[in-house]
Amino acid sequence: MRIFKRLIQILAVLVILAGLGLAYAYHLTTRQPDGYAPDQMTAEQREVAAVEMNHKVESLDILANEAQAWARSLVLKQQGKPATPMDKPGPVTQSFKQDQLNAWLGRWWTGPIKAKADAYLSQPYIRLDDGNIVLMGTVAEYGKVLSAYFEPRIDEKGMLRCDLTSVRLGSLPLPGVLLSQQREKLSKQLKGQLAALRAEATMDETGLANNAVGKAVMARMLLSAFDGRPVPAAVFMPRGDQRQLPIRLIGVTVEKGQITLSAAPFELAELAALREKIKEPYEKSEAAEPGANLSAELPRK
Repeated sequence: MRIFKRLIQILAVLVILAGLGLAYAYHLTTRQPDGYAPDQMTAEQREVAAVEMNHKVESLDILANEAQAWARSLVLKQQGKPATPMDKPGPVTQSFKQDQLNAWLGRWWTGPIKAKADAYLSQPYIRLDDGNIVLMGTVAEYGKVLSAYFEPRIDEKGMLRCDLTSVRLGSLPLPGVLLSQQREKLSKQLKGQLAALRAEATMDETGLANNAVGKAVMARMLLSAFDGRPVPAAVFMPRGDQRQLPIRLIGVTVEKGQITLSAAPFELAELAALREKIKEPYEKSEAAEPGANLSAELPRK
C-alpha cells in the first residue's frame, strides 16, 4: 500500500513538472526574440539605406560585366578570332550592413509578392550575428516570430555552404523532428520547381545566362541549406535584360550587424563546370555531411 501511495506521489510530481515545462515552453514561444526589429527604421532612414545598398551592389555588377567581357576575349582567342587583349579583373570585396539589407528587403517585399507572402509570413527581417544570418518573420498560422539560423562559409573546395543550423519559434528552439513534415513539403515543391527551371536554363561559354539559371541556383541553394550540402559559390547578377552574369564568391564573413563578401571572376573551365552543374539533377549533388540535415536535432544556438 505504501509503495502504491509513493508511486501516486511520484506520478503527481511528474505531472506537475510536465505542466510547468509545457507552460514555460509556451511562454518561450510568445517571447519576441532578441534583435527582431522590423519597424525600427523610419521611411527616410530606409530610403537612405536602400540607396547605399544599391551603390554597393553596383561594384559587384561592374565585376560581373568585366568578368564576362574578359571571358569573351578568351573564347574568341581560343576560336582564332580577333579579340582585344584584356587583363583578368581583380577580386572585389564589399560589406553590407544589416539596415541596408533590411531596407532592400522592404523594397522587394511589396505589391504582389507581399500580398501572397503575408498569408504565410509577414514583417520579414534579417539579423546578422557573428557567423550567422538569421532570417526572421511573423508566421501567420501561429502569430509568433519564427527565426531560421544559417551559417554561410566557403569550404576547403571553394564550395558555398549555408547550412540551416537552428529554427526557433519565439525564443523556443525547435528540434528537427518537429520540422520534418514542413521540410519535406517545401523540399518537394522546390525540387519540382528546380526540375522545370533546369529545363529552361541556358548559359553560354562566357557565363551569360537567362533568368531561369539564377532562379535554379537559388532553389538549389535553399535545398542544400536544408540538407547540409555544398553548392557552387556562384552569385548571378541581373543585367536588366532578362539575363544574368555570374561571379564567384571567394569569401563570406558575417559579423554582428554586417556581412562582407569577396568575389572574383570565374575561369572558363569553371564556367563550363558550373553550366553542367546547373543542368544536373539535385539528387546527384554532393552528399550531405553526417548529421547536417534538418532531420537531425537542429538547435545549436
